[in-house]
Amino acid sequence: MKQSLYLILALLFLSACSRSADEMVINLNHGINEEYVKDEIQKSNYCSIKEDCALVDANCPFDCYSYVNQNELERINDLIRNFFNNRQNDEVCLYDCPYCPEVGCMDGKCLPLRSHGVICY
Repeated sequence: MKQSLYLILALLFLSACSRSADEMVINLNHGINEEYVKDEIQKSNYCSIKEDCALVDANCPFDCYSYVNQNELERINDLIRNFFNNRQNDEVCLYDCPYCPEVGCMDGKCLPLRSHGVICY
């Protein structure tokens, strides 16, 4: 029992070098929840210019167009894949998304745009 506890603590310590405390707890629980992913998407949505923005590989339940900074894209897509891989039910979620072919950077946030710079809501 003690050896198992020491092993777990050692693994946690080693993984702390590359992961946040939240991610460690999530990995120990073998899954993540929707609110955590949405919060991470929101925190990762920052830009200086529109080229900083990247569209996340997700839709429902994470909005029609979720953009994050290019530097955060791989991490967020991994979180989303983990979310869907560990989902316990076959919940169906459908959106009627507007067509928003462009992205813009406004006030430090990436936003989906219709043509001619009109913000999609």
